[in-house]
Amino acid sequence: MVYGRFDETTGRPYIDARVSIESLACDGHVSFLLDTGADSTTLMPQDGTQLRIDYERLNFVTPMTGAGGTVNCAIEDATLLFSSDEVIYGYRIHLNICERSEKFMSLPSLLGRDVIDNWRVVYDKPNSILEVNDYKFDSDF
Repeated sequence: MVYGRFDETTGRPYIDARVSIESLACDGHVSFLLDTGADSTTLMPQDGTQLRIDYERLNFVTPMTGAGGTVNCAIEDATLLFSSDEVIYGYRIHLNICERSEKFMSLPSLLGRDVIDNWRVVYDKPNSILEVNDYKFDSDF
């Protein structure tokens, strides 16, 4: 089981992952907003900057529309690792990387259904419990 958290200020649900983008030679920690409304996982500029992504190497040709408006994204293969003391879940995905824009700098990266659909999610805000299990790996299901 992997544990997430609710942000103390906003109450938003977050889950932490290790993100590796081999083609860009970058690797690091990202706190993703758990977003069941997002079709796919998206890395926003603030996290991309922390990962030291070389934005000059990316081709921003895929438009993405969400609550913040429309932004162009590049798509790169990435590995996401979610871990707890007992388990590590790993996923190879096509990661949307949003272009750098001041408009999107303060927005959190989104964990979309391309990953969430693998999980059983316990979302218990009143008791501050956010847990995920990958149904393919856990024998309890």
